[in-house]
Amino acid sequence: MPPKRTSTRSAHPQAQSHAQSHLHRAHPLQPPYASDAEPSDFHTTTTTLPKAAPAPPPPPTRSNAELNLSVLRRHDPRITAILSIAPYAVVYLFSPPTQQWEKCGIEGTLFVCQLAADSAVAYDRYAVVILNRRGMDNFETELLSVEDVEVTDEYVILQVAAESEGEGEGRGTEAEGKGGVKVYGLWIFSEPAPSSTALMREVNARIIHDCAALAQNSRALVREQQRLQGTGQGGQAGGQGQERAQEASQTEPDASIPMGRQLSLRELFGQQREQDSGWSAHTHT
Repeated sequence: MPPKRTSTRSAHPQAQSHAQSHLHRAHPLQPPYASDAEPSDFHTTTTTLPKAAPAPPPPPTRSNAELNLSVLRRHDPRITAILSIAPYAVVYLFSPPTQQWEKCGIEGTLFVCQLAADSAVAYDRYAVVILNRRGMDNFETELLSVEDVEVTDEYVILQVAAESEGEGEGRGTEAEGKGGVKVYGLWIFSEPAPSSTALMREVNARIIHDCAALAQNSRALVREQQRLQGTGQGGQAGGQGQERAQEASQTEPDASIPMGRQLSLRELFGQQREQDSGWSAHTHT
């Protein structure tokens, strides 16, 4: 008869469960910990997040006048101040052959500006600048004499010598008069009252006229001082030189004006065209 197999399992499942429970209590599992004696057994990884870049400081706030001056100085670094602004103006050039005003292709914001004094001669300088909306060429001319400015119902008329023209002005020898003089008409947009532009033409025309007068007087004063420095040899000689300088300054403007400029611009070039009276902002765009 074969021998019986001996089973290692407990005959009673409850007793086996009780034994396992006792074993766990006797040898509880301990969580792993980092030992000072074995530092290489455990490794910790620390991820350093990049710090956010600091926000840039806000740009400095600038007024409209400062922004306009910055833009103008890109075109002409001599500009030091803005005296007056007209939001919209159109440049016309008088054509002697046709006796008519013709557009130059220049229109935009008009600025009456003060220029830096010449390093050699310290006299007041002013200019009219129009930043062109329709092209790269701008209009700029320096105001030299009140005789070169005339204000009409439609235009601020400027006589400009060819050698004193700024960049971007109307070109073409057919528009040049005697002595290389060009005649420009600045049409300044204005609307009837109570619009904010109601007096825009009159105000800017007056400022242009006054700046031309200031420039002319400043140049005359500088010439007087130069003559006094060159001819003054003492009290009496200095007094005589001053009297001669004053007499010369009073007569010089008339002597320096060509014969063709004795007439006013209105008389020289006639009345405005009939269709000019019907012009509006729509016909100048």
